[in-house]
Amino acid sequence: MGMTLKTTAAAGALLITFLTAAAPALQGQQRPRITESVDSRRTVLLPGTTHARIRQAQDRGRVAADLVMDRAILTLKSSPEQEAELEALLAAQQESSSPHYHQWLTPKEFGERFGVSAEDMSVIIRWLETQGLHVDQVSDGRREIEFSGTARQIEQAFMTEIHRFDFNGEIHVANARDISVPQALAGIVRGVVSLHDFVSKPKLQRFQSVPNFTFGGRHAMVPYDFAVIYDLAPLWNQGFDGTGQTIAIAGRTNININDVATFRSMYGLPESNPEIIVNGTDPGIVSEDEEGEADLDVEWSGAVAKGAKVKLIVSRGTRATDGILLSEMYIVNNNAAAVMSSSFGFCETASPSTSQFYASLWQQAAAQGISVVVSSGDSGSAGCDGPSSTAARRGLSVNGEASTPYNVAVGGAQFNENGADSVYWDTTNNAQNRSSAKIYIPEVVWNESGPDGLWSTGGGVSTVHSTPSWQTGYGVPSVDPGAADQHHRYTPDVSLTAAGHDGYVIQQRSSFFIASGTSASAPAFAGIMAIVNQITNQATGNPNPRLYALASQVPTAFHDITSGTNAVPCTAGSPNCVDGITTGYSAGPGYDLTTGWGSIDAYVFVHAWATSTAPPPPDTGPPSPPNPPAPNASVTASTYHVFPAFADGRVSDGSYFQSTLMISNPNSSATNTCTLQLRGLTVSGFALTYQLQPNGFVIAPTPATQSLKSGYATLQCPSVVEAQLLYSYYSSNGTKLAEAAVFSSPPARKVQILADTREGAQIGLAIANDSDAENTYTIAVDDGNGTVAGTVTRTVPPRTSLARYLSELVTLPPNYVGRVTVSPTTATGTSSIIGLRYTGTVFATIPQTIQP
Repeated sequence: MGMTLKTTAAAGALLITFLTAAAPALQGQQRPRITESVDSRRTVLLPGTTHARIRQAQDRGRVAADLVMDRAILTLKSSPEQEAELEALLAAQQESSSPHYHQWLTPKEFGERFGVSAEDMSVIIRWLETQGLHVDQVSDGRREIEFSGTARQIEQAFMTEIHRFDFNGEIHVANARDISVPQALAGIVRGVVSLHDFVSKPKLQRFQSVPNFTFGGRHAMVPYDFAVIYDLAPLWNQGFDGTGQTIAIAGRTNININDVATFRSMYGLPESNPEIIVNGTDPGIVSEDEEGEADLDVEWSGAVAKGAKVKLIVSRGTRATDGILLSEMYIVNNNAAAVMSSSFGFCETASPSTSQFYASLWQQAAAQGISVVVSSGDSGSAGCDGPSSTAARRGLSVNGEASTPYNVAVGGAQFNENGADSVYWDTTNNAQNRSSAKIYIPEVVWNESGPDGLWSTGGGVSTVHSTPSWQTGYGVPSVDPGAADQHHRYTPDVSLTAAGHDGYVIQQRSSFFIASGTSASAPAFAGIMAIVNQITNQATGNPNPRLYALASQVPTAFHDITSGTNAVPCTAGSPNCVDGITTGYSAGPGYDLTTGWGSIDAYVFVHAWATSTAPPPPDTGPPSPPNPPAPNASVTASTYHVFPAFADGRVSDGSYFQSTLMISNPNSSATNTCTLQLRGLTVSGFALTYQLQPNGFVIAPTPATQSLKSGYATLQCPSVVEAQLLYSYYSSNGTKLAEAAVFSSPPARKVQILADTREGAQIGLAIANDSDAENTYTIAVDDGNGTVAGTVTRTVPPRTSLARYLSELVTLPPNYVGRVTVSPTTATGTSSIIGLRYTGTVFATIPQTIQP
């Protein structure tokens, strides 16, 4: 049955509430701008309100009349007088001598001064309702109205048609022609942000599971690596880590919060779960790629500002509106945080109405003191082509979400070790936080374009926004490249590493991945801005006026990147394509259209932000130990490793657990012969021998043909190696269902793991007694505040192990969060343990902490 939406008592109550609240504040402040009655027969066409992709898609015809299109956004314009006043206020808020300096507005105050008047808003709401549309809410900023209706109601209201389109094999819904609005509203209604489900794309490239960080000559970046490379560690040591600050992440998928907890525990970061705010209907976990983007943003914004609170705002996308856009509106209109990060984008020229919407939203954010950080894109200078495209076809363009004058556009750099890896990276990982970076690594423009895609930093010239007054300095173009007398907004503003080589480690679905792209550099820079807010003890608003001034005042705050280009392969005959390469842009001294001002020296950048002068050199030394202590398990260099296994082999239904051994020989001149001993996992005493060549490595699965068992493995070598296990679970047909990294657990007297049974999780505990004597162990569970939930003792024979779910040992209340401590009852006893958190068939490693 079709859905008909009419004016309801609830909608009327919404309007009355809105007018009652707004009237006192607005009296005498704003003039109504709607001066004639609304006649739906007299309309004005709003050009640029269809999506460019429909012109490249196959039209599959009109949608059903009763198709629901909810949460559409009608955008409204300020008057020219309001706009001039707002721009003056934004300038004054950034001028330290002004009485308005850093005097930020609330969303309601913004709406009262720069939004639509109460009288005009009532006219617009009533018009929408007479069209059968339901007004869901009016934003506090008073420049957006959220409404819902059927396709037929929207077609009739806006004089368009809603069709289905086939774009590269994907079916989408979109308006087939530009919309129209009544002439009486044309001076105040900008348009509808979108009437389609072509969504913005995450600026992320995610690689295969990577449980190793520095391993066999390969590198991946963990938080403490970033802290060393970008000179963040001295700030942490001084207590500047984002404490007391909040970062908001725009998302359209939920995440597994345990992935974040594991990430932080694994890499020596203090415990701090993100706050997940669902704006409307919870979309759940939408897809693996979307989840990976959200995990990256949450994990790395909070890894750089390791003391900050991270909020993930999640909105379900609809047939009319991208969920990311709804989340961004929520952040701004609810003042959710002083720093926000978005890793999404769209082709600026494809949707001018969306570009104007973002300029309006980020402008409001700036007036409220919110620093908006947006990724510049991953398709090089060809911002309208997808990064996975093998050749650009649509010419030069930029990310429309990042090209406004009111946000920081963050581009991508690429480390250039130039074959001297040992200068910049240790051959082994730090036992506490898995880091191996030694010093800053020289950088070039991120450009990994080739047969696998256009992957490279976005950057170029806006076609929508003029050059802002603050965008000046050495290297900033005085005129648009290739133009005689045009002046537009240039991107990016600043960059951080974004390359797949030496990419960012993330935790997702209980496994480790390498992520890259400006989706990584943007949340990392958002973390830097949270630390800026901490050291200045105030919100910053739009960082760019200060950032560009800082480039001239304290150039050492930036690593100037002068080598490389963001030109990418293109199809012959396509716009801006010369000899198969887009013209693109090149790096040079000062500012450029590839990496902006370059990457940053965080220590100098943050201190100079507060003082306008370069700070004295910091005390040398690694970052201070985190609190609580980091786990001791790691890809450590050792001659002897112990790997407890909770389960190995086949289950009765044919599914099976299997462990894959990974060994690396860091010695560049000598071979290393290692023996793997399996205890209880197959025939007792089963052994395998591996010979590792200099700098060589071995990746080998252990046998998985036996019935399900528990046990442990040892690896003994005459000289130091790095080693770990990859613990995997497969279906009966060999499909991998779950995976987690298992690190060596050195025998110790007293060991702890975390226990989190929320979401129905089970905690698996395996204790290996790698000694010739029987040992009795006390297993105690407490909440960390002195309340003991239960204690039990178990005896484990020599050279065997105990594997149990925690619920089999101790009775715990539902949704328990605490810790498990394992300690021997004898003076000489030791144990090696592993903890696994099971949620259904999915599991994650729980790192252990050796206690004194």
